Amino acid sequence: MNKDDFRITHIYWFSYFNYSLPSVRYRAKYFLEQLSLTHGITYNIVVPGYKIINIYRFLSVYFKALLFRKKRSLIVIQKINSCGIYSMFLKFLIRLRKAYTIYDTDDADYTRFSPSNIHYFMTNCSYCTVGSSELKNYTQRLNRNTFIITTPVLTGLFEPLYKRSPFTVGWIGFYKGHVENLKTILFNALKTIQFRFTFLVLGVSKENKSEIFDEFSNQKNINIIIPEDINWFNETEIYRIINTFSVGVSPLVDNEFNRAKSAFKLKQYQSCGVPVLASPVGENKLLVRNGENGYICNSSDDFAERIKVIYSLNDNEYQLMCNNSYKSSYGYSFNNVCSDYINIFK
Repeated sequence: MNKDDFRITHIYWFSYFNYSLPSVRYRAKYFLEQLSLTHGITYNIVVPGYKIINIYRFLSVYFKALLFRKKRSLIVIQKINSCGIYSMFLKFLIRLRKAYTIYDTDDADYTRFSPSNIHYFMTNCSYCTVGSSELKNYTQRLNRNTFIITTPVLTGLFEPLYKRSPFTVGWIGFYKGHVENLKTILFNALKTIQFRFTFLVLGVSKENKSEIFDEFSNQKNINIIIPEDINWFNETEIYRIINTFSVGVSPLVDNEFNRAKSAFKLKQYQSCGVPVLASPVGENKLLVRNGENGYICNSSDDFAERIKVIYSLNDNEYQLMCNNSYKSSYGYSFNNVCSDYINIFK
């Protein structure tokens, strides 16, 4: 079969974790559902686990891909970085069924784990799909067939809110993984602001809440809100909360891991029409247009000053920035990302 003739009809997707992680939901589960809906592509998806149902599901899909692989199908290995049994089985699979296999990742896991297994999949799969330019620069040294497939976000769930009261600085993410980014850059910025505002933080565990409240114990003008027991599978509710942000922030320390990120939180903010402030790290630089949909902030002082700028905008100026942010999200809707994926094989 010539590459030019290849049209995907089925995908066998082997992920690295369960649906509790956003990358598994957005780059795998929701992505495959959209491919099925809009392009008629069928799929099997496997998430690892030790329960009997997980093992049965894995073996069932694994032997289908190994022994009875469908014509015009892809085999996708998502972010596997370990050297356990699951990884060994998948290594054997791509050795025997290498054609149209993909290693997919949206993180620089090679900076946090032993890179040998990651390199094996990057080298031995016929393609690699990655979530950022930094990842592409790294991966294409091992596999020339490397393509950027940005992590999509849900779009069109909520229109921009032009009147947000009280003024709310919002952040979403895995707090434990962003402590350095927040404490080094954002927290210092917020402490210098004098007017009253709300700081709404999504993704903080119960044991870490007191840490944030203690950090701002002397700032009486800041109302800290940290929702508990968030149902992360209720995406509509998550986006509804993001929709209440007056400004969404993404502070990142400049290091190799952060440069490889796909700017997922910025995309979520923009999909709700929220103006954004972001460090000039990795994909952030590509998503932010200064003065149009937000601002790039080079330091803690920049974050403080730009929050003040957005706070002082008149209604028309703020509405325009919200609209520009909302329009920015069109490029990474699921429909567009699915089309980009299909076009790899054209």
